[in-house]
Amino acid sequence: MNFNQFRSEVSLLESLYFASRYSADVAARELRNGKADGSLDLAEPIHTVDTIEEYDAPNGYAVHKYLRRHYLKSLREVILVRLVSTLEVFLVDTVEHLFFSRKDLFSRNEKIELHYGEVISADSITEIWSKLIQRECRRLQNQGFGEVRKFYLQRFGVDFAVSRASIAKLEEMHDRRHILVHRLGKSDAYYRHKYNSSEVRLPVSETYLLEAFRAALGFANYIDRECGRLAKESRSSTYDPRAYRVRLDLVDIDDSALGLVDEGFQIFIDEDAVKLGDLLESKLQTRNEVSIVLSGEISFVRAYLKVVKRAQRARTLVLQERTVLSQGHHCSLDDEEVKNVARRLPSRPWPKHVHKSIAEELGFSNKQVSSAISLILDAPERFGAEDKV
Repeated sequence: MNFNQFRSEVSLLESLYFASRYSADVAARELRNGKADGSLDLAEPIHTVDTIEEYDAPNGYAVHKYLRRHYLKSLREVILVRLVSTLEVFLVDTVEHLFFSRKDLFSRNEKIELHYGEVISADSITEIWSKLIQRECRRLQNQGFGEVRKFYLQRFGVDFAVSRASIAKLEEMHDRRHILVHRLGKSDAYYRHKYNSSEVRLPVSETYLLEAFRAALGFANYIDRECGRLAKESRSSTYDPRAYRVRLDLVDIDDSALGLVDEGFQIFIDEDAVKLGDLLESKLQTRNEVSIVLSGEISFVRAYLKVVKRAQRARTLVLQERTVLSQGHHCSLDDEEVKNVARRLPSRPWPKHVHKSIAEELGFSNKQVSSAISLILDAPERFGAEDKV
């Protein structure tokens, strides 16, 4: 799960809450109006679908009482549990994604155990890497927010406390989720002592839930920004900011489709062809799962994606996730010309319309210099502009 997917999930949860609140008001009003005009007998069971008539459905009075007193309260609790769980998935998945570009961050002087069979059965070193990062992620999944915070600080140098989101709020959200799931909302002595609280039951008010949405989004945005910076720091000198980059997560790969992820697989466009290995930036593979990052000319990347989709229609693999990492910057200037633009950039903050003055000096169009600056911002190390951005 990347940040855009996390943001979409939060948006869905917000929509679920507000739509349900509206629906509850409408349903309760319909029951009251039906009783008033005699069109509904609230003493009768409420059936909305014929197939559930065999069940002992509650009558109209019970439904109306639940809608007014309990429905939104229960819904807010369920949504908070989902929100915190989604944030945990995002944090763990970000660790796995960062492993693609920064394996150096995971190195440590520590012994690991692998069964002899795991080693000799591995088809490549990437399969061993996959086992290591999956083991790391499983360990994080089974630990609390505090341990994940410690991991990010020790491994990545990312301090949760630096984010604008209140870490105390996020930690309390995790603890409240734990109470809701394991104690049905009844607080224990540990929670009451930690938060100096006398509440026996922990409610999730509307104000609390909306603040939780904001805190989770702000925090996830910070994590995405910091980890994106880390991934960019160690990019190899071969990184091309003009290239289209995409990560494909393929699962349930049939033996007949394994050739599609082989580095020698050829991708054709008319009479032109490239090998998958020419586009391959990174690859993590197990027996029937593979995550690959492709980088290169967009037409060849898209041609390969068409091959993957055909295989999916033939049910020989499943494209579980596709994440566009970079659309690629289009610039008609070559690298030397872009470096000339970079040399003329002052240190930030840049004056307004700086691209126009540089364009006039070098004889380029405003659009050419503007696109060149986009390249420089994406890969300052490539154009000798680390001190300009």
